[in-house]
Amino acid sequence: MEQGEVGFGQRAEPEALRRSHGRQGKPGDQSNRIFVEYARNPSRLPSDSECLSTRRLILIPFSADLLRLALNDREALESRLAARFLPQWRTEHQLRVLHGVLRALEADPASRVWRFYFILHTVDRAVIGDAGFQGPPDHDGSVEIAYGVVPAYRRQGYTFEAVQALVGWAFSQSEVRRITATCDNDNAGSIRILEKLGMRRVGENGRSLSWF
Repeated sequence: MEQGEVGFGQRAEPEALRRSHGRQGKPGDQSNRIFVEYARNPSRLPSDSECLSTRRLILIPFSADLLRLALNDREALESRLAARFLPQWRTEHQLRVLHGVLRALEADPASRVWRFYFILHTVDRAVIGDAGFQGPPDHDGSVEIAYGVVPAYRRQGYTFEAVQALVGWAFSQSEVRRITATCDNDNAGSIRILEKLGMRRVGENGRSLSWF
């Protein structure tokens, strides 16, 4: 996919974030605690200028501090973001990814916008997955996208909504010329998303498909 093929995502603004929570949990339960904390301090996100918002989601860039909490203290991370993390998000594969991204961010903190983002559902205040880039643009101006959403929130358009915002933001950066992706050849959901984005299948290596 080359620059100019999709529309741009929008950055989240503080007022939009204040309006984004709209439901209360039952007294005493975890979701109610999170909503109360969020209402007291709606500016918990790392940096409004680095977050992306869509109609139903806020994308929050990983940072080294947030990843350390994700790996070691989920309750503190939930309090920090005023969000709940679903158990299905923390898989063995995800833990390996988090460790790798943490090492990359410790080496280059400024690259955070070119790494991964938490996908936050604005009504449920739940982190339903993550999406982002495998690193900053290379010398040809290429970046690779990757994404994943927990099973309960699949097939509802959330993954496409998040990836579309990231693709739009990436193409608004002057150094980006094209976006690529890789997925398993039996991952029908991922294939549908890439096709919907207008990407084309350009190669196959074993079970992996390459997209451009």
